Order: sequence, then structure tokens, then C-alpha cells
Amino acid sequence: MRIQHAFVAGAGLMGHGIAQVLASAGRSVDLYEPELARADAGRGRILGNLERGVAKGRLDATAALEIGDRIAATDRIDAAAEADLVVEAVFEEEDVKRTLWAALDALAPGRAIFASNTSSISIDRLAEVLAPSRRPAFCGMHFFSPVPVMPLVELIRGAQRTRRRSPRCARLPGSLANR
Repeated sequence: MRIQHAFVAGAGLMGHGIAQVLASAGRSVDLYEPELARADAGRGRILGNLERGVAKGRLDATAALEIGDRIAATDRIDAAAEADLVVEAVFEEEDVKRTLWAALDALAPGRAIFASNTSSISIDRLAEVLAPSRRPAFCGMHFFSPVPVMPLVELIRGAQRTRRRSPRCARLPGSLANR
């Protein structure tokens, strides 16, 4: 499956950076916060990052505009209905993440890949709130800060994952890179 459209839940430090990286890779992105002002603020931080990239000669002005145009701030969780990839980047509180994933499970299309940016909560515990058919498409996608600068992402496969292409390591609390 080709990922064309992403939904990023959380426009804070990690979420806005993830949205920027996805948009820089040519994907359209809905940057979600339950309060539109916070989503707009996250998009504003992205636009500021892009402007600084242009000023420093690291990014062409036209490319920066195109990247910014691919990102839409939203307070509509139902925007996930269009997503091929759903990334959760809300704060590290398990109940908040589980509540959000349960809502997204009901809204996102069956083809969507679900990824949490958690650095310390078990992927399998988060997946428990999802429909059993969705669990094989759920993974951890742990980005490092600042996301647009750090060319590193850790992928964490849950116990339900069906593909065997990723490297395996022991199931331990937290992320591998945090050890």
C-alpha cells in the first residue's frame, strides 16, 4: 500500500515535527488537536522551521511553500477517515492514548496503518483497545527530537504483527534507544 495521506494526532513537540517530516516526504497531512488553536500553533511552528531552513539556505523557498501547503491543521478527529497512516504523538499517559486509539479505530479506514510515537508504553497494551483485525497493522514509530533534524526512527512491532521483516529484539519496557 502506498501512503498518500497521514493523520497526526498531537501538534506538540513531537507531533508537529512528525507532520513536517511526512509533508516533506510528499504526503498530505492532517495535524489534529482537539482545540484548533493548538493545531494551528503546531502548523505555525512548522512554517517557522521551514522559513528558517530557507533563510539558512537548506531549503528552497518554493519547496518550503509546497511542504507547508500539504499540512492542514484540524480539530476534527473524523479527518482520520481519509488516512492511510495514523500517527499518535500525544503526551505519555496511557489512558489518554488508549482513549484516542479507540476513537481512531472507529473512524480510520481498515487499510490504515496505526503508529504510536510512545517511548515507554507497551505497544501491545495500546493495541488492546483496537479491533482484533486492526492489531496486526499497529506498531510503534518512535521518532527522536527534534524530528526534522534527527534522521532516526525506531519501529516497534507488536505481538500481533504479521510481517517478519523487521529486526527482532527482546520485549522490554521502553524503547531500545532509551536504554
